Amino acid sequence: LGCDVRIYYSPDGKPLLVGACGYISVSHTQGIAVLAYSPRQPIGVDVEFITRKVGVARSFVMNDGECDALPVEAQHTYTLLRWTAYEAVYKLAGGSGYKERLTMPLFVPARGGVFGVALGYGDGVAQQFSLSYIIDDGLLLSLCTACGDALPLVRL
Repeated sequence: LGCDVRIYYSPDGKPLLVGACGYISVSHTQGIAVLAYSPRQPIGVDVEFITRKVGVARSFVMNDGECDALPVEAQHTYTLLRWTAYEAVYKLAGGSGYKERLTMPLFVPARGGVFGVALGYGDGVAQQFSLSYIIDDGLLLSLCTACGDALPLVRL
């Protein structure tokens, strides 16, 4: 960033940049760490190995049978994508109880893409987000931004 920057955490646990403008989000899994930076908008990021077992994650972020319409070979990846979407939205928006409030389209995940996610608040009100994801080198990386402000993900 060209200057002395420090990372601090807000009382609710969100990482904050001190010494530079912009927004960050942090994720880690089994020896891999990701720090996402945006100079203009809040973001949320999550990373997982594509081989992660999803049994606990499935019950935490999905209702029973939610992805049964997908081909069996796509269900694991979709469940993991839903988990990373859940985590990325949480890191951006805060709050809890997303299982019943987070909606995303049902689709067979490709190696990457962008799709819309909504977080319902009751009374018909929902906050809209864009979720970009990439599956590469055994990892699934998801990045959440405000709706319409999707950031491209590329392997460096």
